Amino acid sequence: MFKNILLIASIGLASPYSWGAAIDLSHARIVVLNPRQSTAVKAASLLKDEIEKRTRISLAVADKIPEGEDVILVGTAADLSAQSFQSPTAHPMPEKPDAYAIWVGAHGKARVICTAGHDGRGTVFATGRLLRLLEMGRDKLELDDSTALASAPKIPLRGHQLGFRPKTNAYDAWTLAMWEQYYRDMMVFGMNAIELIPPRSDDDADSPHFPTPPMEMMINMSRLADEYGLDVWIWYPSMDKDYSDPKTVELALKEREEVFEKLPRIDAVFVPGGDPGDVRPDILLELMAKTKPILNKYHPKAQIWVSPQGFDRPNISHRKGWLKMFVDLLKEKEPAWLDGVVFGPQVETTPANCARTSLPGTRSVNIPTSLTARAVNILCRIGTGLSVIRKGVSALIPGQFSTRRYFMIWSLIRWDFLPTARVVTMILTKSYGVVLDGILL
Repeated sequence: MFKNILLIASIGLASPYSWGAAIDLSHARIVVLNPRQSTAVKAASLLKDEIEKRTRISLAVADKIPEGEDVILVGTAADLSAQSFQSPTAHPMPEKPDAYAIWVGAHGKARVICTAGHDGRGTVFATGRLLRLLEMGRDKLELDDSTALASAPKIPLRGHQLGFRPKTNAYDAWTLAMWEQYYRDMMVFGMNAIELIPPRSDDDADSPHFPTPPMEMMINMSRLADEYGLDVWIWYPSMDKDYSDPKTVELALKEREEVFEKLPRIDAVFVPGGDPGDVRPDILLELMAKTKPILNKYHPKAQIWVSPQGFDRPNISHRKGWLKMFVDLLKEKEPAWLDGVVFGPQVETTPANCARTSLPGTRSVNIPTSLTARAVNILCRIGTGLSVIRKGVSALIPGQFSTRRYFMIWSLIRWDFLPTARVVTMILTKSYGVVLDGILL
């Protein structure tokens, strides 16, 4: 415990930022440079609402820079550049998705707080970082006048599974407004993806706490995520008894198409091989091959991922040999529709062994160049909750990955365990250079 506290304290002492003269922003305006961009509008709304909650100060929102007034500009780097506001040469905008920069400029005699994203989603992250930099109190809103920084995440995918289902003691009672607040809270600290659960899963179909039917809530959560620029994943288990039966497959595909058609945004679908489900690998892959074109009919760029969860479980005799069958099928078939393989609970091997010796796209497997070029990804899942993906983890398996192949870990971390909270603190600090001031301790 003391080591963690000392580590955070040392990070705080090593911070490159020192408090200078304060800019009073209690009468400033928030200016959205591109009101047609949903992420900019949501970023401005986030900033306005969260400031008002903490200070009683309600900042006006405009779409043009007023003369003689301090302002907070919200937009992409291109939006700000069009108004002649460039990030300082000492803190250039990183050319990387989700990157952002914050600096203090001037417009005549007025001060201009510039919050710029490399892209639309980066704009939300910029305002989130600004919220953490502001000095807020009762009727007080100030910012250090020497503020200047630029940041880009080291981890490309940072998601959270959000289960609107009666498996938890809170989520099934949440309204869409509550979900939006949760989106905001997580995005302030870097979340860029959510994972939804379809109406039919291994949970009860209804809950006395549901404020909205599950399908309606799923649609609204997808739409809301899109407005914030969040990637939308779906965890979609295959739970029917016999997918070798054409009628079962027909009904399953029809059900999935209804979901895919209704959701405004889907970036990826993850189909677990088990937990729940009990589908032999060859049958599962055939089902997914039929699912992919239906998915892409409504979401052309959406990916599909699979996991060998539950294969070769020691206590389930009929699954013996399923993991080898799964790997052999990937090597033999080289399915073009498959975008990634998920490593998660109940996978009877290790991530290192899976990457080093088993799956296409790794150096130790003799595979055709075509498959090497498109690189089958490996996604690792642990538990439920906060999701973190690391790209190019060469330290984990030295020498196994070239520039054309990459290894990704998605560790889903529970927020309700104190030791994990410290881990989250360290992850966010490493990824964003942010000290969380012990709020998760």
